Amino acid sequence: MDTDMEMMEAAVESTAAMGPPTLEDAQQLAEENPVAIDDLSAVESTVQVVTPEVARHLRETAHFERQRKISEGNVKRLAAEMQVGRFIPGTQVYICVLPDGKELVINGNHTLEAVAACGIPQVLTVTRKQVADIDDAGRIYAVFDIHKARSWIDSLRATGQGEDVAMAPKVLSAIGVIRNRFEQIKGEAFVSRLDRLNSLKKYKEPAELLSAVLQGAPTETATYVKRAAIMAVALETFRYQASQAAEFWRRFAQDEGLVAGMPERAFLIWLRNNRNTSGASPRRVQARAAALAWNAAFRGDEIKMVKPNGMAAFYLLGTPWAKGLRASK
Repeated sequence: MDTDMEMMEAAVESTAAMGPPTLEDAQQLAEENPVAIDDLSAVESTVQVVTPEVARHLRETAHFERQRKISEGNVKRLAAEMQVGRFIPGTQVYICVLPDGKELVINGNHTLEAVAACGIPQVLTVTRKQVADIDDAGRIYAVFDIHKARSWIDSLRATGQGEDVAMAPKVLSAIGVIRNRFEQIKGEAFVSRLDRLNSLKKYKEPAELLSAVLQGAPTETATYVKRAAIMAVALETFRYQASQAAEFWRRFAQDEGLVAGMPERAFLIWLRNNRNTSGASPRRVQARAAALAWNAAFRGDEIKMVKPNGMAAFYLLGTPWAKGLRASK
């Protein structure tokens, strides 16, 4: 083996088929395959205030050429958190230092971009690790950001919220669509998890009403309604027009007695014909299709089909979105 790490990996693989190791197994493995611990002087961490100027300097001079592309949506999301004071103090920026002194930011580039973008200094933990070469830095980079992302259920459990809200994880996804004004923004970048969690209570009653409508509904239509964009439209209609929303969404979800000319039928046909809605903004299109059907039903009009791509601006009758205006938060 070329390195101690490879020896350890091989040893671990050789015992993988034997089931979870006991404490004694782990101790024996460590004794048989000693791994050198880096000299503590090779790693240094400091908690410091990183200004926009320092952030820009690091991004310009310490770029790691093998890293993934910067996500503008993620940068905007982080910058928004910083602007309202919700960014986590002490977030780590990890830098590898080559033998010639050149620095490479291995983790934390989005954070640095966000600091530069928002113009507000942030308290960060800056860790510098001495490495042998760029390949060594690459091995460290490879183990960052590979952990399983926290689900909405994880977030609800951690914050103690949403236990009394029907379909809470689905509702949180729908809130992201609503807060983004029914426009598709990459990764719903401008809406943080905390924003959605804090908005959850106001959708408790609409969610309960919608959940009641879905009771006993065919799997197909229930699944359609639980799509984030469609649920977003449903929640807003239940929030402001509960009685009419109950009628509309029940007819759609139960898929009974729908005849030609009924908006619910036109919407259902559109969904069935667009099972793999593609393009840059599928949620945007789905929200418009749902809104067109709702608007027709709200007016008492008959329609044979919905054409979401022809909807210049999103609007939802009977709600604060009736004129395409942004609803209050």
